[in-house]
Amino acid sequence: MTKDLLVFPSVTADGVLAAVGTVITVPDPRILEVAVKAGCDWIFVDCEHGNISTDQLSGLLCAAPASVSVLVRIPANEEIFVKQALDAGCGGVICPKVESPVEAERLVRWAKYPPLGERSVGIARAHGYGLEFDNYVSEANTKTSVVVQIETVRGVEELARILGVEGLGGVFIGPYDLSGSMGVPGRVDAPTVQRLVIEVVKTCKKTSTPVGQFFGTEVDFIKCPHRDDLDFVAIGLDTSILAHEISRSIAMIGDSFQQGQAHKVRDTPNHPRSRGADSNGCE
Repeated sequence: MTKDLLVFPSVTADGVLAAVGTVITVPDPRILEVAVKAGCDWIFVDCEHGNISTDQLSGLLCAAPASVSVLVRIPANEEIFVKQALDAGCGGVICPKVESPVEAERLVRWAKYPPLGERSVGIARAHGYGLEFDNYVSEANTKTSVVVQIETVRGVEELARILGVEGLGGVFIGPYDLSGSMGVPGRVDAPTVQRLVIEVVKTCKKTSTPVGQFFGTEVDFIKCPHRDDLDFVAIGLDTSILAHEISRSIAMIGDSFQQGQAHKVRDTPNHPRSRGADSNGCE
């Protein structure tokens, strides 16, 4: 059985982790451009939970240089979503909540041109609007990443069989939905959740399948005991990174400002504390 490796220019042949990216949920090309300039090796464009429509996707992808791979998480495992994402010019698709080999096979079939699959042949941005049609179609099957997201208990149980599907490019772990499927939504650090996450990583390693994971913050990644076994990671998402940085800056400036005001009050000539005594002359 052959494996289609993820198309990450920054991932070395020996599988050393070099692909670090983030999640884009805002349909503004400038946000993606900022992420690229900030040093992301790859970009996760979220069309499942993000506010990004099909007609906005092509414009968003224009901000990504060829050296940075962009994978689009489609809203659901449906042919129309696979076709539209790939025709828009992304490097591959991430499909949420894959729970069986049948679902994985269907995804690969829709993402690959004949004879490997049944992808519809159109002319769009991915094909250079027709100017690069022949070149794109001839290389698409080997350059298109097909990634399944494992984020339920059933998906973990079926993973070994899912990995037997031809043309699968990688696995992406969704710890938050996985925690929800286990009845502890949001508790991604729960021992029961972590055991399944590690099981996914080990299963992928047995078949040399690239495996990645989402982390809410860089601190979460640093604390992760299996981080060195991951081939690619997505750290945070655009809106949460912005929110946390603004909150952190305001808190830091607020504390400094309050301390500065306190010094000003103490240094005011008419302030009792500046005279070393109260109005009655008492210390």
